[in-house]
Amino acid sequence: MLDKMPAPSFRTSVGGYNKDDINNYIRETNASFLASSKEYEERIRELSTTVAQRDRTIAELREKL
Repeated sequence: MLDKMPAPSFRTSVGGYNKDDINNYIRETNASFLASSKEYEERIRELSTTVAQRDRTIAELREKL
């Protein structure tokens, strides 16, 4: 999921850091974030389904009491 990413390393350039390095870092970080977000959203859906099923089971059992 959210693996620790290595600290970014940017080449210096006149007046600051290398623009391509920064853009690549942002692109890679964004892709990693989106992949992790999708995994978490899927897990949330799975857990929501499980909770709903268990809530129905509890309601059925209460009716039998």
